[in-house]
Amino acid sequence: MSLKLSNNASGILAMAISDSATSLTLRSGHGSRFPALGPEDWFPIAVVRASDPMQFEIMRCIARTLDTLTVERAQEGTAAITFSAGDVVELRLTAGTLEENFPQVEGRNAKNLRFSVDSVGGKPELKFKSGYGEETVVRQSDIEDVVRQSDIEDVVRSSELGTAATHDVTTSPTDTTDGRVLTVGSLGLGNPITLTSSDDLNNIRSPGIYRHTGGNAPANTPIPGAGIVTVFRGAPSGFVVQVWLDRGGQRNFQRAFNNDTGVWSSWVEFYSASNIDKLISDANLVQTSRTISPGTGLTGGGDLSANRTISIATSHIPIGVGQTWRDVTSSRSTSTIYTNTVGRPIYVAITMGAGGIAEVSEDGTNWVSVWTAGATGSSCSFIVPAGYRYRYRTTNSSFVYWAELR
Repeated sequence: MSLKLSNNASGILAMAISDSATSLTLRSGHGSRFPALGPEDWFPIAVVRASDPMQFEIMRCIARTLDTLTVERAQEGTAAITFSAGDVVELRLTAGTLEENFPQVEGRNAKNLRFSVDSVGGKPELKFKSGYGEETVVRQSDIEDVVRQSDIEDVVRSSELGTAATHDVTTSPTDTTDGRVLTVGSLGLGNPITLTSSDDLNNIRSPGIYRHTGGNAPANTPIPGAGIVTVFRGAPSGFVVQVWLDRGGQRNFQRAFNNDTGVWSSWVEFYSASNIDKLISDANLVQTSRTISPGTGLTGGGDLSANRTISIATSHIPIGVGQTWRDVTSSRSTSTIYTNTVGRPIYVAITMGAGGIAEVSEDGTNWVSVWTAGATGSSCSFIVPAGYRYRYRTTNSSFVYWAELR
């Protein structure tokens, strides 16, 4: 508000006012003695009872229309009272007006303090003059002597701020302007940027750390639920990488944006020992409805609801594994049929007499000769499969020695 003053402005009330009235009317023509007021302008007045000059009230006039003054009552500690027609209205420079609008100098009674601005040598000077005739001059060079740019730079350096003190701070969490000083929340540091269901991760390409809740997730998250998204960018217009971590910290996904094609890659999940079971389950790598069949010569197998073992059947264990040579000469006879009942192949060796014949049969009816001795005898050896029958017969001499690997 601007204070307006005029010299020797006074008037007479044309009619009485109550102690709550906010306008007063002067005799015709007396209003022009007071300043004209614009918006926010004002001037102080004192209204004095003509019958008792000690009875007065200080008011503030905030508008004047001809001889009518709009006022604010009971100013500067005075009480609102009634006034009669003929009481005096004066514009007075009150103590409150002086204290509010004029400078106060500690330790001095500064009166009518005035100042002027001049230019000396192309540099401005500010002059203050008090009522005592004392003049103070403030020159630009004086200020430059007190505060030099080098001094400010020294202070900045001593505070270890480096060049940060001369740079602007970021204006938003996603402000990536070069040279900006980061604040808490910038790029999501210290306080991740919150995403909502109205957001789309396909459009989140500005570097930073983002978060969202499960019930208010943006579009195109890798899986449902709450998560944190960290966005990396290779260059202002380069490729973008998003890394998404679920709230529990158990599942981690990544994808990239190809700036040349404008296409996002599919989300790819990282796997570790802590979530490999999830990988197997999600990818349906193990189907318990599937069965491993052992096949010929194998035992075990079964469905994949548990660990399964496949073993070689006894009948298919190679000859010699777990077997020993035995001398069975005393328990073997010529033309007697023997059956391999050990469940796996055996190996038979016979020292034959003259005219000896070694034979093997699957059914005991159809025989196959595997060796025939000459007139002087010979030695032979042969394999007998599990369940097969075997015998030695002769047209001349009996066998000399009989051994079996079983």
